[in-house]
Amino acid sequence: MNITRPSIRVCEHADRHYHARRQNHRAITMSNDFSRVQDAVASIEAGGFAVVVDDEDRENEGDLIIAAEAATQQNMAFMIRHTSGVICAPCEPARLDALALPPMVERNQELHRCTFTVSVDYLPGMTTGISALERARTLNALADPDTGAGDFIRPGHIFPLKYQPGGVLVRSGHTEAALDLCRLAGRRPAAALCELVNDDGTMQRVPDLLRFAEAHDLPIISIDALIRYRARHDVLVEEVAATPMQLHGEPLDVHVYRTVFDDKQITAVVKGSIDGERPTLVRVVKGDPHRDFLASAVAPDNVISRSLKMIAQAPQGVFIYLPAAGSEEDETPGAVWREVGLGSYVLNALGVRRIHLLASRELTFPGIASFGLSIETIIKEF
Repeated sequence: MNITRPSIRVCEHADRHYHARRQNHRAITMSNDFSRVQDAVASIEAGGFAVVVDDEDRENEGDLIIAAEAATQQNMAFMIRHTSGVICAPCEPARLDALALPPMVERNQELHRCTFTVSVDYLPGMTTGISALERARTLNALADPDTGAGDFIRPGHIFPLKYQPGGVLVRSGHTEAALDLCRLAGRRPAAALCELVNDDGTMQRVPDLLRFAEAHDLPIISIDALIRYRARHDVLVEEVAATPMQLHGEPLDVHVYRTVFDDKQITAVVKGSIDGERPTLVRVVKGDPHRDFLASAVAPDNVISRSLKMIAQAPQGVFIYLPAAGSEEDETPGAVWREVGLGSYVLNALGVRRIHLLASRELTFPGIASFGLSIETIIKEF
C-alpha cells in the first residue's frame, strides 16, 4: 500500500511565490464570501459587470461577466478593450437546442472541456457582426426567448457555451458561474464573458485582477465563494432511500440519492457513524453498485472489491457510486468537474470533512475545499 500526500497544490508547494499567490486567492475568498457574492449579484442585476476568478489549479484566470440581456455598445466596448476580445455567451442546453446550435466539434479536445457551439451573429440589421454594437445585439438576442434559430447566422462573432445543469455545484467553471450569477440576479439565463488581459496581451492573474477591479469599482469574487454561497442556499441531491446491508461480515448502510437537475442516481455505501472530526476512508467511482457487490463475491481481488473490503473494515468509510458514463465525452478528464461536485455534495451531506482517499492514480480536485472537505492523504496500490 502506498500512502502519499494529495496532489492538490496547496498541500505540496511551499515556495514563497506560490504562497503569495494563495494569499491573493484567499483575499477573494475570506469570511466575507457571502457579502462579496451579493455585491456581484447586485451588479449583474443592475446591468453591470462582475469579475470572477477560478481555481488556481484550473485556468487561474479572471473573466469579466455581464448578463447578455444587459449588453450595450458601451459596455461591450469596455469588455473588448480590457479582455481577449473573444466574447462567449453561456446559455442553457435547452436554449441552444431551440436555436439549433450544435457543438462546434464532434470531439471536444478543449483542455477543460468547455463546450463551445457554432458561433453566431444576430441577422436583423447586421453589417459585419463584429462591432461592439452588433455583438451587443447578438447577446441581447440570445437572451431573448422570442428569437429563434432563423434569427441568427452561422458562423459569427459571439461564441455560445453550453451550461452544465447544476451550475458551479457540478462544474466549477466560468460558464457555470456566469449563468448562476444571472439566475441569482433574476436575469434571463444567458450571459457574456471574456478573459481579462493586460495591456501586453498576457493573462491577468489575481494581483492584476484585484487592481483592475479596484480601478473600475467592480465586484470581484472567486468561483469557490460562489460554490459556498450556492451550497448554503441550493440543493444538489436529495436522499430517496436508505437500507442496511452486510458486506465482508461488516454492517453497512446504503444511501441512495437523486440528482435534482437530471434525475440520475448516486449510491453511497457507508461504514460506521461518520464523525466529521475524524478522517473518513473514501472511494468515489462511476459504475453500478449491484454489479460490484456481486463481483466482490466472485472476484474478491479486483480493485473495486478490495476498496469495498477496506471501507467495510474501516472505523468509518464511504464508497460513492456516481452515475455511469453515458457517452465518450463522459469518459474524458473534463468529467472530473461533474464528479467533484456530486461526490463532494454527498460527502458533505453524510457529515464527512476529512478524507483519506482511495485512488488508483494521482488526482486534483479544484474547488473541493468549497464544500468544507480536505483530502489529507491519497492511498494508492491497494
